[in-house]
Amino acid sequence: MVEALFGLSSNQSNGNQSKSLPLLFDCPITTYATNQLKEVAPLLRAVEAAAKSGNWAVLMLSYEAAPAFDGSFKTRQPGPLPLAWAAVFDRPSASKPKVRAGAYSLTAWKPQVTRSEYDHAIKRIRELIARGDTYQVNYTFPLVATFSGDPGACYRDLCHAQGAEYCAYLDLGRYKVLCISPELFFERNGDSIKTKPMKGTIHRGRWAAEDEELAQQLAASPKDRAENVMIVDLLRNDLGKISVPGSVRVSKLFEVERYETLWQMTSTVESTLRSDVGLADVMAALFPCGSITGAPKIRTMEIIRELEPFPRGIYTGTIGFI
Repeated sequence: MVEALFGLSSNQSNGNQSKSLPLLFDCPITTYATNQLKEVAPLLRAVEAAAKSGNWAVLMLSYEAAPAFDGSFKTRQPGPLPLAWAAVFDRPSASKPKVRAGAYSLTAWKPQVTRSEYDHAIKRIRELIARGDTYQVNYTFPLVATFSGDPGACYRDLCHAQGAEYCAYLDLGRYKVLCISPELFFERNGDSIKTKPMKGTIHRGRWAAEDEELAQQLAASPKDRAENVMIVDLLRNDLGKISVPGSVRVSKLFEVERYETLWQMTSTVESTLRSDVGLADVMAALFPCGSITGAPKIRTMEIIRELEPFPRGIYTGTIGFI
């Protein structure tokens, strides 16, 4: 059974989620999935058309869908998950999300790169920064574990532990996708759009005074401010492609947000969209988000493909609803 849950039930809420959540979707009218780049944009247009006719839709894009929007974006060959997946629903379910009490187990996470491979990648990135090829690279690698039991219960526990605002659980049948993220890719309301890139992180303190000192340390950090403003500038440029001239603005810069285990530097960039801009246009301008690639985007994605030996899949892709 295809099912999608955004947030948690009210008595399970981690305290950070939007007042519009939770939203539970089940019994879809139709579903879409593709592993073909040429079919990604048509899928988005079909989903948007369904939403405009009064339905709701849930959407998932893998990182490797990026070349569908710009052939200059280079990625690894995609993994087993679809490049794009969507489901259309009449409306959110009137039923409250069930409290998941099932048991589950998870083995220790194992990194899929060796220490020497990691050290080589970091050395290479520093060389490329010094050479002027890139300003920053969001280098990642996968960790793998064996899971058994109830994934919904695992999702509940992760939401509580992380205290993240943007949580989603997708049951696609063969695959279960759990997303626990503090970061908003973008939110559109009518012709208004905002994105909240995150760059700059520090751990929480052990007591109140230390905690506040660490927050102030992050807020004043030249390194973290430099990383953050690079991505803010990238997103200002990306939004400018689809926005009314002169409407792109940074409403919050270097805001330090508190989470369960860390402080996070976040900025907010907003604009007014042109009247002809649809979902596929927004994705073409913004996807993948600059905060999970680095800058400049095209060259940095080439570096990511060179140094990361595995496809990212849904990790650093996106999940959302319309």
